[in-house]
Amino acid sequence: MTPGSGESAAVNRPAKAGLLLGIVSVIVNPVLLVGLGAIVASAIGLNRAMLMSQHGYSAVGRTNAALGLILGLLGTVGSVVFKGSLF
Repeated sequence: MTPGSGESAAVNRPAKAGLLLGIVSVIVNPVLLVGLGAIVASAIGLNRAMLMSQHGYSAVGRTNAALGLILGLLGTVGSVVFKGSLF
């Protein structure tokens, strides 16, 4: 496998975890920690994708991490607004 060949055997697990946690935080929204976990995991996934790109490999998981970050933010804001309206 050569850098820039377009093929990638690399896996960006934090990006996948961020997307999954983001989806859970928006749909189920059990606690605020799920949204915060999505934000952290997605940020790590975006950083890893950037490092892959800088070293000549394809940026695996960039889209998943970005979507996870957006969904995590939406879930966190929704959780704060909904739980704040209960008091």
